[in-house]
Amino acid sequence: MFPRRAILVTPLLVAALVVCATAVADESHYLFGEIGKLPVFAFAQRNGSEISGWWVDLRHGTTKLFEGRAEGVDAFHFGDANGAKASGLFEGRIQRGQWTGEWRDANSRSPLPFTLREEGGAPAALEGSYDCSTRRTDKQFGYAYTHSLSLRIANGAVRALVVARNVTGPNGDDQSCSIALTSLKPAETDAGLLLKTEDAAGEGPRCTVRILGDDKFLYVKMGGLEGAADDDCRATSDEMFCSPRAFWADMIVNRATKRCLSVE
Repeated sequence: MFPRRAILVTPLLVAALVVCATAVADESHYLFGEIGKLPVFAFAQRNGSEISGWWVDLRHGTTKLFEGRAEGVDAFHFGDANGAKASGLFEGRIQRGQWTGEWRDANSRSPLPFTLREEGGAPAALEGSYDCSTRRTDKQFGYAYTHSLSLRIANGAVRALVVARNVTGPNGDDQSCSIALTSLKPAETDAGLLLKTEDAAGEGPRCTVRILGDDKFLYVKMGGLEGAADDDCRATSDEMFCSPRAFWADMIVNRATKRCLSVE
């Protein structure tokens, strides 16, 4: 199993790769791959010399932030977000849309290899039918979370979609979110499949749902990738998708087992 200490510093890897991969400003990158044997998905945004984003452990559904600065085209200096001190060094290269390299920690232990591939392929590669649900109980506070997905992709488009998330408190209070394809329209995108509410281009609250994937996993992103406060899929000016105290979580789908996992 991938060492815990390595997982804590892998934002260095993802951010470094983006620095090597792009020499222009204002670019978004969606990456799938492995760090050691750990499957991961990452989103990275470059604005000038600054790069920030997040990555997800696809095996456990945990998310970590990263941030830093590019130093020229090939050099970089990166660490965890929120001012955490960098605890390792990454070196790598990009060839034909694939990033490969090694990461070495501050104690110069054996390097860990990684490979990340940029998502941007044909939507046909995501085709399939996926019906799954997951349940988690917060033992400390007594909340029960259920999350379900029904999704069908065929002929390069989303043909059916229903996503729901429910939280039940220890006192029986229920808060939930639900959205279906009938409230969304397909939109052009350079990565995966993108759905939007009709007023998503205007002012006010809106919803975008982005479906990304490789041959092993799908990642269903609820709301704007950049975390826009008015694009959280809770409501539009005409329709409510969530009750007052309910919020969405992203979902991971294992394409082989058809099992899903909430990103918490």
